[in-house]
Amino acid sequence: MEERVHYADTETLNKPITANIQDEVFADSNKAVKLTEYYEGKAFPSVYYFPPEDFKTESLTPSDRHTACSLKGDASYWNLQTKDGVIENAVWAYKTPPEELSSIKDHFAFDRKATRVRFE
Repeated sequence: MEERVHYADTETLNKPITANIQDEVFADSNKAVKLTEYYEGKAFPSVYYFPPEDFKTESLTPSDRHTACSLKGDASYWNLQTKDGVIENAVWAYKTPPEELSSIKDHFAFDRKATRVRFE
């Protein structure tokens, strides 16, 4: 059996999870998706993807930034308006991930340096 070099696992979390900056909540969901990416056997920190209906989308403005990942596809970025100002490129989403990662399609993820994710 061939060993996978670069892959990701996803898990839909059926428990409350929030993403906030200081005391301002931007996402609150019972169905966020946890994605853990692996490369050459090493796990990277998990990223949490929030469904758009559980996200404060009125705080987003599109960014010009786009990136490509050989595993997840092309990402679009948004700037996040907080009460303290704008955090550029703080949020991203994949419109067309591969079938095996379809659970993150159109879900929003945060730059982990900008936000804190909490489980209730």
